[in-house]
Amino acid sequence: MKIDTCGECISPFIASKSPFSNQIFSLEASLWKPITGYQGYYEISNLGVVRGVDRVITLANGNTRLIKGRLIAVKCNSDGYLFVTLSKDGVTKTAYLHRLVAIHFIPNPYNYPQVNHLVSKDVNTYNTLEWTDASGNALHAYQNNLNNHKGSNHTFAVSVRDNELGEEYATIKDWCIARGINYHTGRNILSGCNNSKTVDKTKIIKLKPLEHEKTNSA
Repeated sequence: MKIDTCGECISPFIASKSPFSNQIFSLEASLWKPITGYQGYYEISNLGVVRGVDRVITLANGNTRLIKGRLIAVKCNSDGYLFVTLSKDGVTKTAYLHRLVAIHFIPNPYNYPQVNHLVSKDVNTYNTLEWTDASGNALHAYQNNLNNHKGSNHTFAVSVRDNELGEEYATIKDWCIARGINYHTGRNILSGCNNSKTVDKTKIIKLKPLEHEKTNSA
């Protein structure tokens, strides 16, 4: 769900009024934590809302000024992921809501590198996200029909077994790194669109996520 505010969208699960502004924000029993690296500047809630906090700054003339906290508008990139822009000491940074929520509210005992959306990309609450690896993320997308490129030659939602190297790789990117080739070339090789002189395609096997999971659970 997206709600427009000044041409931008803000997080889902919206209902009540903020006690410190006239903007609408996430309601029911929200928990707030300072954003790591931006303590004293921004907070993230377990429901995927980012707000600035009240702070006092010193001006060049020595006077002080109160900066009132406010909700930070959320934007949507071309892939459908929601993000906010954080600013500190004159430096701005893009931060994705799903990663902010996961980092601050979801345990990651296995140190997984990726965050998976269990509902959709515009729902970023603590109970609709999970930590995973590239293979698990691809598997979830495949099982839930979340990518639209499942042709017989599609190379996104697959792992790669390279019998020439005697290794299996969770992602095409990992395989490309091991082979010393760029990602675009690797995809073309796996799709049969590149007649590589260095890679014997007869010894490369593409595995769908389901097959990859079955192989690793044996």
